[in-house]
Amino acid sequence: MKELIAFFTLDPSEPLIFWAQIIGFISLGFGLITFALSKRRHILVAKLACDFTSAIHFFMLGAVVGGAICLVNSARSVVFYYRGEKRFASHISVPVIFSILTIGCTAIGWAGWYSLLPAVGSVLAVVGFWCNDPRLLKLFNLPAVALWLIYNVITGSIASSISNTISIVTILVSLIIALRDYLKKKDDAGEQARENSTPEEKVTK
Repeated sequence: MKELIAFFTLDPSEPLIFWAQIIGFISLGFGLITFALSKRRHILVAKLACDFTSAIHFFMLGAVVGGAICLVNSARSVVFYYRGEKRFASHISVPVIFSILTIGCTAIGWAGWYSLLPAVGSVLAVVGFWCNDPRLLKLFNLPAVALWLIYNVITGSIASSISNTISIVTILVSLIIALRDYLKKKDDAGEQARENSTPEEKVTK
């Protein structure tokens, strides 16, 4: 929390925190559109830009674990983008490797129990981004973003905390809309089936 306090009581001799937060808001811009997109590849491009700028942001704040994991996540987005096109990106070992790298970053930069939050969140995100279904991607990323939100509050990342909060709301709204459309489609299909049934079938029903 000291970075958060330092930002709002900013001393001219502490420009690093100021610029760290500015870069964080650039990352926020990319994060705002990530989970609002519907196509998996578009989501991954936005996530790459968000993770790379977030890595710079966290390193400047002194949150080494968060910065290192964001670098791993940037590489993950590049590899996952080519899943289905390139053989190296489609092997089942890919999500395992990125999960191990994430855990390794946490072990090396360990700063306390809260270092586990982005690690667990990123492992959940690995599973989500490995899925081809955008709905599953968002479902796995919901708890992942929630864990990052707690970490960001602790480390004093203002923009990332805002981004995570908005992302959680965006994911929830997107999932609710998807569920509504699915139920509506199911009801329409049932109604169509009843209309197409023969009189004898209607009596039976």
